[in-house]
Amino acid sequence: MTAQNGTRALVYIRVSSGFGVDGQRERCLREAMRAGWRVEAGDVYIDVGTEGGRAWRALRRRLLDDQSVAAVIAQDQTRVSQQRDVWLAIAAELRDLGVELRTPSAS
Repeated sequence: MTAQNGTRALVYIRVSSGFGVDGQRERCLREAMRAGWRVEAGDVYIDVGTEGGRAWRALRRRLLDDQSVAAVIAQDQTRVSQQRDVWLAIAAELRDLGVELRTPSAS
């Protein structure tokens, strides 16, 4: 797989009790701005707990087609997966695509 040298970020939000959309979006957008990445309309993917990861699957498909993406930003690791082994596998997959997986709480 080729590395992507993008200038934009995709934001991933997973809604569950205690983690609303607005707070996650604001924190992720601030991180994108701090890193110098742009986030445009259509770059925010939101999963509600009952959707079974539909938005995450759409985001992953987009990464295969869109070389302008430098990073995926999620509020924290638990928003991507609550299982550490799944988180590590996703981070490795994105790294293979040349895309950084960024969580503001870890940066």
